[in-house]
Amino acid sequence: MAAGAARETMEEACADVEIVRPFARIDLTRIGQVHQMFLARLNDPGIAAGTESLEVKWFPWDQVPWSELAFPVVEWVMRLRMEDLDTDQHRIHHGCLHWLEVGSPMSLESYDLSDLQSLSLIP
Repeated sequence: MAAGAARETMEEACADVEIVRPFARIDLTRIGQVHQMFLARLNDPGIAAGTESLEVKWFPWDQVPWSELAFPVVEWVMRLRMEDLDTDQHRIHHGCLHWLEVGSPMSLESYDLSDLQSLSLIP
């Protein structure tokens, strides 16, 4: 699975990465998918839009265009990572995005995130 994540990163962002460890496993019950996200080390700072992306760009955390992210699961996982960095924690997360069946399915606010489980790892 890690090799597939590295391959997808290359395809979408032309980014050469080394997978470090699993970070989050998120179930999307509304569409019957499971997303596994990994932490990775960038081997080369060069990135570009790949065949599956229109645009890629680095942002400082305080400038991430949250409302422009393509999928709610990406926003949730990025916010989990930001929280871990802010609190100097090393965790792995598992949760489910339960759509509330109101609002837009493309908005994180339209989901119940209450079953998140986070396990602290020894660094």
